[in-house]
Amino acid sequence: MKTEELLEFAESIVTRQTGKAQTELKIKIFCGVLQGKSYNQISQYCPCDLRNARNIGSEWYKIL
Repeated sequence: MKTEELLEFAESIVTRQTGKAQTELKIKIFCGVLQGKSYNQISQYCPCDLRNARNIGSEWYKIL
């Protein structure tokens, strides 16, 4: 499965479970995780700090 397909699949599950559309930030963080980047690396190119990147990633993992 390609990264784009996996992202669409995961996003649909998370959106269904939470009842909320996912923000661009959350999607960027999850893409970074799928690409094997650390949360530290992700927080450098996303407009968030390390703690926020970890929290968002953790939210997705709990749901998935």
